[in-house]
Amino acid sequence: MTLSPPERRSRTALLLAALLLGWVVFDLALLSAVGAPDWALELAPRSFLLVVGAGCLGLALSRWRSALAVLLALLAVASLAPKFLDLALAESVLWIPRVALLLLALLALASRLRLRASAAFGAGLSAAGAVSLWRMGSGEPVTAVLFGAGLLLSATSLLPAARLRVGAHGIVLLLVFLFALRTHDERTMLRRPDLPPAPVRARSGPNLLLVVLDTVRADHLAPYGAARPTTPNLDRFVSEHATRYANARSTSSWTLPSHASLLTGLYPDEHGATRPRPGTASAALTLQAWPAQRLSEDATTLAELLRERGYRTGAIVGNTSFLRHEYGLDRGFEHYDDRPLPYLPRFLALAQLGGGHEAVGFLPYRDAGRVSDLALSWLDEDPGRPFFLFLNFMDAHLPCIPPAPHAAAFGGPRPADPRHPAPDLLPLLYDRELRYIDAELDRVLSHLAETGALADTAIVITSDHGEAFGEHGFTAHGWNLFDETIRVPLYTHAPGQSGGALVEPPTSGVDVFPIALSLLGSPPTLRSHDEEGEGMIGQLYMTERLVEIWADRGAQATLDAVAWLDDDRKWIVSSSGTALCFDLAADPNELHPLPLSPEERERARARAKAWWAAHPPAQTSVPEWSDEAADRLRDLGYAGDQD
Repeated sequence: MTLSPPERRSRTALLLAALLLGWVVFDLALLSAVGAPDWALELAPRSFLLVVGAGCLGLALSRWRSALAVLLALLAVASLAPKFLDLALAESVLWIPRVALLLLALLALASRLRLRASAAFGAGLSAAGAVSLWRMGSGEPVTAVLFGAGLLLSATSLLPAARLRVGAHGIVLLLVFLFALRTHDERTMLRRPDLPPAPVRARSGPNLLLVVLDTVRADHLAPYGAARPTTPNLDRFVSEHATRYANARSTSSWTLPSHASLLTGLYPDEHGATRPRPGTASAALTLQAWPAQRLSEDATTLAELLRERGYRTGAIVGNTSFLRHEYGLDRGFEHYDDRPLPYLPRFLALAQLGGGHEAVGFLPYRDAGRVSDLALSWLDEDPGRPFFLFLNFMDAHLPCIPPAPHAAAFGGPRPADPRHPAPDLLPLLYDRELRYIDAELDRVLSHLAETGALADTAIVITSDHGEAFGEHGFTAHGWNLFDETIRVPLYTHAPGQSGGALVEPPTSGVDVFPIALSLLGSPPTLRSHDEEGEGMIGQLYMTERLVEIWADRGAQATLDAVAWLDDDRKWIVSSSGTALCFDLAADPNELHPLPLSPEERERARARAKAWWAAHPPAQTSVPEWSDEAADRLRDLGYAGDQD
């Protein structure tokens, strides 16, 4: 049957729009099924604009029969050009001609075979599935199911009877919907069931909010000297209602041991939640480069203590890698939400081609907006009991992909490839993420003020470690005890506090536990100041494999290191015998070690050895890692190659 020109034009437009619609449905269905329907909603407007645009392109192509062949040839050349010309392009740009070539080739085939629009829809669905399977592998079952559904829809479109076609399509779509619904429920359920309420229910007492700004170094906040106003809302709150600790440092330069110190008041070797010593790691570890132990059973957490007093205890964490409940930091929390975002680093939706929405599928942590949403929901659930809520915001951690409008904060350039920015842009992107965190934390603090809970809530806001930007030759954290990786902000708000205050003496992460209790009425005892703490501020242990990995990256690392302060002098002593001393008043960036006499060096080594001897490392067990969890760690910059 020969089609008239108007019929041919409408048919071409319909087929191309159906192909695009199938691809778009794949993208949105995949994201919704794996637990991120909000990402699907984010992409939906741009996705359906592409479908409309495809229909218009189809009308244009139908007017000039040779145009499709010319366009296919041009797209084939454009697809191969980057490889032969050695062009460095973002993947979202690189894949534009490839996807366009595939879709127009399918259009040409569908037109020649005179397929129905339903067949073209199925072809678009299966084409998206095929590309995703090629890019992502077979690790995500939803991808394979949607790919198979597309093939079935195309095949059943060949049935002669309309009633059979409709029935077959309905069955396929229903089965896919049921599978997607079950997958969504599985992916969004809590990884650790909630505990029952404490047997003793406290009827009164101040609340406690502990906020950890993951990877936030002090000197990128205005109260600690930053030039950019990265946290204006928090700065205002602190100036009006809080105490700022001017010289706070974390107990380590990476997440797990520092958080465990905050929650237990113990140093890393005491609580055990750090890297395992030789002979303690499981031989069956999936991830060999960065193993870590569970929290010691002998350690008492702040949540356990407060739950015994009848508090309602909850935790919502953005860092769903090293704050997984398997590490034991969930102990004492009735509600511990460590659900990860779907992690699809090789996924590229149609609406992401050409740039935009780069965070969709790519973030290896849960973003601040989600943490705040969940926190507000939890706060409203049971207002009858005093609460202890622990929040972890991780957006300052790599990869830094700040969302709008914060992506344009402070002016300056935006990366050509936001997923892989140039190193010199990292400090600016980091500060933009701080602006985003500030806006989301302000939602929580404003909610407390609006509901009247702020007047009866103690608040501690700090960080677990900082981030280096090349000050000592490397951009990262977790391999040294220089101040860019361990000097952190620390703010406290006592219930009803009005006006700001300043505390100058040094404090360590082990002090946060007693400080928090003192805000609730207990007498404070700062461990870093007592005889046992001996002024110690930081501790770091690295496995031999990690030392090798950091050495391959150009960084010097040692197995054991400790740091302490003597007035304005900061000491860092390692198990290799290296002893560094800096005058922080004259050299705050620790770039010029002071010359030491042999006697000074030996006294420092003796002090470090005495510390290690008095604090033998707790040995616990090492949780297993899935392949997906290992991939998250690698993209967070933690893990190297497997042994």
